[in-house]
Amino acid sequence: MSGNGIEELLGAYSPSQLDAEVTKVCPLYRELDGRVSSVYLSLHELARSALLSRLALGLRGLQVRGEEDCGGGRTDGSVSTPSLDGNFVLGPSGEKLAVIEVKTGLVKLLQAASYSYVEGVPTLVAELETGDVHLLDPETAERLLSFAAEQVRVFAELEREGVRIPDKPRCVRCSNSDCPYHQEGGGPNGSPAIDEKVRELEENLPGLVERCVRKIKRLLAERGYKVLGKVAGPELSGQGEGGAP
Repeated sequence: MSGNGIEELLGAYSPSQLDAEVTKVCPLYRELDGRVSSVYLSLHELARSALLSRLALGLRGLQVRGEEDCGGGRTDGSVSTPSLDGNFVLGPSGEKLAVIEVKTGLVKLLQAASYSYVEGVPTLVAELETGDVHLLDPETAERLLSFAAEQVRVFAELEREGVRIPDKPRCVRCSNSDCPYHQEGGGPNGSPAIDEKVRELEENLPGLVERCVRKIKRLLAERGYKVLGKVAGPELSGQGEGGAP
C-alpha cells in the first residue's frame, strides 16, 4: 500500500469487513461464512426505523434519509439540510450533515470511519445497547483508517513469512482448517435474546434519539446556519413550537 494506504484499504475490503480484518490477531485467520440470524436482522431494522422516524420528528425542517450506498457499503441513514424549502440562509441547500449508523450489537468502528471518510462528514454511531451516541469526525476517521492500513501491511508481511499467532477464541471460529491450531466447534453466534433487545428499545431509544438530535443541532450551529422558522426544534430556531426533540 502506498502513502497512507487508505484508498487501497477501502478498495480491498467492504466497510462491513474492515473491523474483522484489522482486529484479528493471526494474519492467517479466516472468518467463517455464516448467515446472520433473521431475528437479529429484524431487530436491527426495527431499531433503525424507530430511530430515523423519531429523528424526522425531532429535526423538522431537515432531511432525514434511510439507506444509501457508500464506499461499497450501505449506511443506515443520514441527515441533510433541506433542498426544497428556504429555511436556512447560510450554507448550500442539500448539504449532508452526518451519516447515521444504528448498532444493536457490536459497534464496528472502522465501518463507521469508512463512511465518515468517504462522505467527508461525521458519522453518528447510535448504540442501542447502551443508549450512547458516538460522533466520529472525518479527521479522526482518516487517522483511524491510516492506522488500520498499516495493520493490514503488518499482517501481509507476517503472512508472507508464514507466521501464525494462535488466538483460541478465534481459532475456534476460523475457517482455515489446514492450520495446526484449527479447532472444531466454531460457527455463528446464537440469536440475540429477544426480550433483552425489546427492553433496550423500550428503555434506551428515547435517550438515543435525544442525544442524536442534540449532536445534529450542534453540527448545524458549528457550520454557521441561521434558522429562520420552525426548523430543528425550538433550541435552534428560538421558537417554542418547533416540535419535541
